[in-house]
Amino acid sequence: MRKEDDVVDEDRRHVLWRAVSGAAGSPGQGTWGRSVCRNCVDTLAGIDAAAVTLRATASAQDMLGASAPWAGLIEDQQYTLGEGPGVQAFTQGSPVLVDDLTAADPQWPAFTEAAQSVGVAAVFAFPLQLGAIALGPWICIGAPRGRCRRVCSPRPARWPT
Repeated sequence: MRKEDDVVDEDRRHVLWRAVSGAAGSPGQGTWGRSVCRNCVDTLAGIDAAAVTLRATASAQDMLGASAPWAGLIEDQQYTLGEGPGVQAFTQGSPVLVDDLTAADPQWPAFTEAAQSVGVAAVFAFPLQLGAIALGPWICIGAPRGRCRRVCSPRPARWPT
């Protein structure tokens, strides 16, 4: 990587951090989580929604915030189904970047079907860690321009069971 790339990445981190810290307002679980997710959507190109979740184990989670109610529902689907990019990022401790769910590895058939049924086209999941301690996933969701906002707001018509 070139030195200039480091400067650009650092500049992007500062811009995102200033946006998050400026909008977070007073401390609080719901306010902070929602603010982080909304600022990610506003700042990161191609992202339509985001959600951040704390997980104690693969089967115990607490949603910290989501940029929109439907984003939280998509993250909840991963928890309910026990599969998806967020689950994998949490358990493996590495990012899971799926820019096209139609071409995704068939390792998450139920999640892929549920996500595609409401217009999700891409999911980027990042593990949140403090040293060796896994905290949970942060997911960013992409959709074909405008589709997910139209289909998912305020709540999907149906979720596969």
